[in-house]
Amino acid sequence: METFISAVLGDLAGRAISFVVDKCREQGTEEDDLQRLHQLLLRLRVIIEEAEGRCVTNRGMICQVSMMRKQMFRGHYLLDTFKCREKKTDDEEVSRSLFIQSKFNPAKRFRRLSSGTQIESIEIGRDISKELKQLVLALETVVVDMKEFAIFLMSYPRMCREPYGAYLFFDKCMFGRQMEREQAISFLLQPEPLGGLNLGVLPIVGPGLIGKSTLVEHVCDDERVHNHFSLILLYNGNDLKDETAMTFRDHCVVKHQNMASGKERLLVVIELLGDVDEEAWKRLLHSAESCMTCGSKIIVTSRSEKMIRFGTAEAIKLSCLSEEAYWYFFKMLVFGSTDPEEHPRVLRSFRKYMQKNLLLFGEYCDVDKSQYIMTIAETRRVSEDLKPFLLHHSYQKGPAAQGEVPRITVVDVLFSRWSTVPQGKFEVLCWRSLIPPYYNYINACEFVRQNTTS
Repeated sequence: METFISAVLGDLAGRAISFVVDKCREQGTEEDDLQRLHQLLLRLRVIIEEAEGRCVTNRGMICQVSMMRKQMFRGHYLLDTFKCREKKTDDEEVSRSLFIQSKFNPAKRFRRLSSGTQIESIEIGRDISKELKQLVLALETVVVDMKEFAIFLMSYPRMCREPYGAYLFFDKCMFGRQMEREQAISFLLQPEPLGGLNLGVLPIVGPGLIGKSTLVEHVCDDERVHNHFSLILLYNGNDLKDETAMTFRDHCVVKHQNMASGKERLLVVIELLGDVDEEAWKRLLHSAESCMTCGSKIIVTSRSEKMIRFGTAEAIKLSCLSEEAYWYFFKMLVFGSTDPEEHPRVLRSFRKYMQKNLLLFGEYCDVDKSQYIMTIAETRRVSEDLKPFLLHHSYQKGPAAQGEVPRITVVDVLFSRWSTVPQGKFEVLCWRSLIPPYYNYINACEFVRQNTTS
């Protein structure tokens, strides 16, 4: 009985202390919360980068790292929100007033303010402060619970390459898809059940330009996948309707061949734009099962979610990353390990770009629209009324189509680096990806006259 009473009193005392500590934290100043958030983000980043530098195969731990990563993105976004709010200049106030007055403003995180009220602005400030306290408490819980996670993490071997979190390599590695990548690799390395006759099929679906091909390339380039399969084939015919086993093989390219593996397992990657006829799929799958050895796998990518019905494993659905993730990625690419506050010109140029859209078109550029306004640098080669130009629809081409890729780039247009001024609509190379599959992204564009634009 004495032991029981002692345990109860100890538990009550512990809860009382925790309650007092939580109350003290809730009464802390905003500056204290920001400082604590900065410290927690540093600790969280160490844990995440350590996890990303190891070959973790446990699905639960991979999901836990993914959740920590999202919290880290959210924390950095919130931290920068406070920094921007505290260090606004007069020029920023003008930008903000222009921003909130546009009835076309698509921003979802900020409430539209009328010119005569500041009450809503105060309410937004209170909401952000409340969100800050909640995030600090949540991150403290995450960090405290990391002891067991760290012990399990140390049991996994290190990767040969640098972890994805290293900012020096951010422009040459896949960002934000680590959990999906490990999910796909886990499917490929999973042994088939004894007596299993069906080929394993993993569907990867998502809208265009979301990163399906990039994800597959990084999965196929993994050393574990290379050692597991003797041959990796890529089919990009975009239509399986009239394919037979023979014609299908003719439309495939060899991505990897490992003759030294001593195994005959095949991995076939099928890239499709949309849905396929069910009978055509069954016919092709039946032919493949008769000639592919046990343990062979198929990955099929498509923009249509109807392809999920053909999978033998849980499909991977790709969607846009969060705004916080994109902000973190932007900061690491542009500033690296330096302080973003030392480079105010970057944000000023972006604000100028946004204001130009508002003044010429009465709205800010929307990610769902295909038109963007940019301004040519000061030069005598282009008349003043033709300085702005529009970027229209975008599409991609593979690295094999070098001869079909425009020689003029969007940077050439911005700084007037051309021999003759293009007339009408013309194509420009917006950027060339530095990571597999090394796509070229092309836009159609044209000059517009300021005095005729409404």
